[in-house]
Amino acid sequence: MEYEEHEKRAWSVDFSRTEPTMLVSGSDDCKVKIWCTKQETSVVNIDMKANICSVKYNPGSSYHVAVSFYTFKS
Repeated sequence: MEYEEHEKRAWSVDFSRTEPTMLVSGSDDCKVKIWCTKQETSVVNIDMKANICSVKYNPGSSYHVAVSFYTFKS
């Protein structure tokens, strides 16, 4: 399956260990998206205020996701 909803480069993707049909992605478009491989579009879209560096599911839960991000100061 190929997903193309992010508007910029996706930096990180992780599958849930407890629910293998679920995955999360994070991108330079400042969005975190949660996907189900049984659907063609994302099931959750979270707008952040910064570019996403990394996303990771909690190994024991398909409901908890950690997100790291960065901001540039001029």
